[in-house]
Order: sequence, then structure tokens, then C-alpha cells
Amino acid sequence: GEVMSIGYGGFLTRSNYFLSNGKGLKVNLLFSKDQTQASLSTNAEVVWTCREANSYRYGFKFEDLDIKLSDILKGSLDINEITIKSKN
Repeated sequence: GEVMSIGYGGFLTRSNYFLSNGKGLKVNLLFSKDQTQASLSTNAEVVWTCREANSYRYGFKFEDLDIKLSDILKGSLDINEITIKSKN
């Protein structure tokens, strides 16, 4: 998927795959800027879904946020990759 926006409470993403509202997922984000790379693994929940012509937009809420996210957001790192998996 493509991350369109991210903040302390969650993120907005676009994907070709359908996910139900309320679904809990494991999220892995890979960030980078210049020579610096960072990653974040956390649980998130789909809180809203919007159908588009050939894809879906999703609003995710972080469930158990690692403190590293604040450092990543303060550093304005670019998101290179997102992997979303079922928690089980």
C-alpha cells in the first residue's frame, strides 16, 4: 500500500485490497531520509474505509504505539514501504 499521511494517532493509506472496518492488523513501516533508515512495527485498527475507482483508502488508528514513532515524525523521514498483515 501507499501511505498518504501519518500522525501520532494513526495513518491514511491506499491499497488495492479490501479490509473491513474494525479489523486489527500488524503494520510494519520503513522510513528513510538521506543515509538514515528506521522501521516501526505496531498494531493498528481500520477505523474507516473509502472505496475509490480501482482501490480503497483506509484510516488506521495505532493500537500500541512504540515511542520511536515520535522520533520518526519529528525527523520528517520519508515512508519507503508499508507492510500490513493479519495479527494472528
